[in-house]
Amino acid sequence: MFADFLFKKAIREIPGDLSSEEQQQLVALVEKQPEFFMRLAREFDDKVAAGKSQEDAAAEVINSHGIELRSLGE
Repeated sequence: MFADFLFKKAIREIPGDLSSEEQQQLVALVEKQPEFFMRLAREFDDKVAAGKSQEDAAAEVINSHGIELRSLGE
């Protein structure tokens, strides 16, 4: 699918130079829990639209869902 191609391309372009293994793990997590990650994306977009910087919005979303995010890696 074209959407899968775009998604994987976006993962490869994340700043911070993720290794190939880390990229594959991230893709697998998002594919396993797409609704959860869509919810995170909507919350992020809402915070940015409300005037927060992207960095602050990302930090708030990650901090508010830290327990859930940690449990995904187990």
